Amino acid sequence: MPAKWWDTREVVAERREFFGSDFVSSREDAEREARRIIDARIGHLDAQEILQLGRVFNRHGKAGRIRYDRFSPGFAGAVMAKLAQNTVRFNEVVSNLWRGNVDDAVYLLGQMYADRTILPGAGSSLPSYLLYLRDPESLRGVHERHNDRPRRRGRRAVPSQQPGQLRAVLRRVARVAAEVQRGRRRRTRS
Repeated sequence: MPAKWWDTREVVAERREFFGSDFVSSREDAEREARRIIDARIGHLDAQEILQLGRVFNRHGKAGRIRYDRFSPGFAGAVMAKLAQNTVRFNEVVSNLWRGNVDDAVYLLGQMYADRTILPGAGSSLPSYLLYLRDPESLRGVHERHNDRPRRRGRRAVPSQQPGQLRAVLRRVARVAAEVQRGRRRRTRS
C-alpha cells in the first residue's frame, strides 16, 4: 500500500476555511424556512411562492456569502418555472408527499421515479428532497445523493438510519417504480 502523501487534518482545515463557518448552519436555516413555508402554505402556493420555494431550497452560505446554487440547476430557473405552470397539480402532489402517511408518500415517490408525468419538471429531486425535509432523521437516505451536507466538527459520522431500514425504504421505492414501468409497457402493447 503506497504511503499517504497528504495530511488529513490539513485537508479538512483547508476545506473548512474555504467553505466557511456558516456552510452547514446556512443550509439548516434554509431547510427550516422551507419547512415553514410548506407547513403554512401547502395546498395554496401560487406560482410566485413556488418559485420562491425553489430559491429557498437552493440557498446556502459559502465563504461568508449567501448563494442560491446548492442544487443548481435543480430548483432554479426553468425547472421551477415549469413546476409553477400548474399550481393546482403542484399543491396536490406536494401535499400528498408532505401530509400523507409515510407509506403512501414513499409509494408516490416510487411512482414519480417511474412516471415523470405525475408532476412534470419535478424529476426525482423534488419528491425525494421533500421527503427528506419532512423527516430528515428517518428519510435522509432517500435523498442522500443530493444531501451533500458535510459533517460538523466533533460529530461522528453516524448514519441517520439503520442500514436495513434504509434498504427497505429504497427497495420499496424501486419496487413501485418497476410496477409502474411494467404497467405502462402492458398498456402500450395492448
